[in-house]
Amino acid sequence: MFQTSESVGFSMSRQLQQLQTAVSGMSTSAGGDSVFSLTEALVFWNEMLSGPLLDALQNDNHSQLRASCCDCLSNMGAAVFESIEVCVL
Repeated sequence: MFQTSESVGFSMSRQLQQLQTAVSGMSTSAGGDSVFSLTEALVFWNEMLSGPLLDALQNDNHSQLRASCCDCLSNMGAAVFESIEVCVL
């Protein structure tokens, strides 16, 4: 069960990295415009930070999964980082 859970986590982190790349504006349309607006990127990151990403970051059993999630956060982009609202619990 542990290996299955870990492999699912890694698969999900790879998918998250692909989504994050697109949402952060690195992915562009044929005309060179950003595929996602800042508002759409903020919605994406707020959803991720209020649920699955936060859970993965707090998982003490999977350090590589936490590291992968940190990589995603580090590539969030300056515009999103400066605009995101932070909730302190």
